[in-house]
Amino acid sequence: MKFDQEQIIKSVQALISEKYKDAPIIQPSSCYTAVVVEVVLREAWTSGGSLMNQECSEDQPLEHLHLQQNHSHYFIVKVPDSGAPKMVEVETENEEGLQTRRGCKRKAGDHNVQTPNKKKVKVEEGLQTRRCCKGKAGDHNVGKPKRKKVKVEEGLQTRETFIRNKEYFEATYKELKVLGHGGFGRVLKAVRLSDSKPVAIKHIPRDMVTYVLMNRHNQRTLEVSEVVMMKRAASGNCQNSLLNPAIIGFEELIELDDELLIVMEHVEDAVDLQDFVTSSTEPMLEHDAKSIIKQVLDAAVIMQHNNVFHSDIKRDNILVSFKDERPSVKIIDFGCANFIFATPYESFSGTEVFAPPEVWFHRVYEAEPTTVWQIGLLLSNLFRAHFYQTYDHVINSTFTLNNLSHQGNDFMSRCMKVSPKLRPSLKDLQLHPWFNDLTPP
Repeated sequence: MKFDQEQIIKSVQALISEKYKDAPIIQPSSCYTAVVVEVVLREAWTSGGSLMNQECSEDQPLEHLHLQQNHSHYFIVKVPDSGAPKMVEVETENEEGLQTRRGCKRKAGDHNVQTPNKKKVKVEEGLQTRRCCKGKAGDHNVGKPKRKKVKVEEGLQTRETFIRNKEYFEATYKELKVLGHGGFGRVLKAVRLSDSKPVAIKHIPRDMVTYVLMNRHNQRTLEVSEVVMMKRAASGNCQNSLLNPAIIGFEELIELDDELLIVMEHVEDAVDLQDFVTSSTEPMLEHDAKSIIKQVLDAAVIMQHNNVFHSDIKRDNILVSFKDERPSVKIIDFGCANFIFATPYESFSGTEVFAPPEVWFHRVYEAEPTTVWQIGLLLSNLFRAHFYQTYDHVINSTFTLNNLSHQGNDFMSRCMKVSPKLRPSLKDLQLHPWFNDLTPP
């Protein structure tokens, strides 16, 4: 099914002009060509045309703009003219394959979208964007997106590659037991046969895998978004990035025919804070809670420097171990993570009951105030068997915990200001006097 290229370019340009008539941010230009992907029920198509004039630097994701008109969704993706695809035919078929990021509607400048890779794209039920994780507390990856798949025929692994990958996986690892389940996968403990190293392997069904289009050394590549965020949060090997020891270590990625496997560091004797808090017969000591929060806070500051927004900090996503009688933490699960943007996010990705109040009231939010809010909620939930949620705090915003000192309660109350403008920055929180008696690790 082919569509008139000039007609769609004019239509999208009109939508852009209307959307940004009061504050135009995009001007037509011949410097860049947009790949326009329209989704109408079960049909999709792409078309090339000049729409954008912003530059993309090395090692940065390419930008996209999402527009909607009636039942049509337009994803306009910026790529250099030199590599712009031609007008292509798109068919609707039942095909396994590639899926884009899920359900996160963003303003212009959102980098997380998949574009066609080279020449031919096949789409089942249209194009699906990044997921919006919504659901009850305790669900590792809440909210299940509709099963919409996009297959990119060229440049991706073939079925023969998947078979070789499976043979490699079975010869390299032996899985031992299930460590945990989530809405988007399960994690098993395993051992690497070559050196008996313990690892954790996350299994993600292929129709749940999300990709991000990256520009590396002037080449566009599709990469698994969760892996990109995890590696970048830990250091990313990017220019000026910082080492982040509180992020779970990445080992390797294995793509199989029906699922994707993320092999990660396994921390012996570690449990997530959800299990630790709910299984403990005694309340957590304030000094241990302080040490845990300080490590999470320090990790969040480094993630911010490395341009990663976790967006789902909660008990389930923090591993804790008590070696040498002091807690040590690792942050896990980057399935809802995103790059940090200057413009507000418009659709929440994370556990909605822990979303900051501005998500509930205004449906827009920013990365740093959200992280500050979630750290405050995390501290509160270190002393509770049952989750304390955003709604609970909005209707009872003046509370104290008997388990915390005056300074501990002051730290928590500063994090959990209902107005994001009143919350301190992450770096300001690092200087809070509550941490003064903590000894360096």
